[in-house]
Amino acid sequence: MQALTLERTVGHSVTLELARNADAPGAARRALDAIDHGLDYEREYAVKLLMSELVSNAVKYGGAGTLVLDIESTAHCVRVEVDDQGPAFIPKRREAELDTPGGWGFVLVDELASRWGSSIQSAQVWFEIDAA
Repeated sequence: MQALTLERTVGHSVTLELARNADAPGAARRALDAIDHGLDYEREYAVKLLMSELVSNAVKYGGAGTLVLDIESTAHCVRVEVDDQGPAFIPKRREAELDTPGGWGFVLVDELASRWGSSIQSAQVWFEIDAA
């Protein structure tokens, strides 16, 4: 089973339609490798980690159908948008005890992203990591 369908690639950006399965986070990480992003190792790792968290959340909690992933690199930052095409929601920070598994995705996004947010009209979550 193929995890992604490449819709658009333009040097510094890519849009993917990802199947809602366990291969989706890996496909998202490979998509970042396919564009010219110019990030240093630490920032590239952070983008891949946060992207994996958001795609995993969309696979696990989103509605039916595919996910849409947009990655755009500019001179100033890399921006990632994940939309599971489900209903809008308000991202919540972890409230469970520290030894309870799971629930760390938005904590990581809040700590590592330069900026992040969500849409009030759809299940889209985005983040940006500054290039320098």
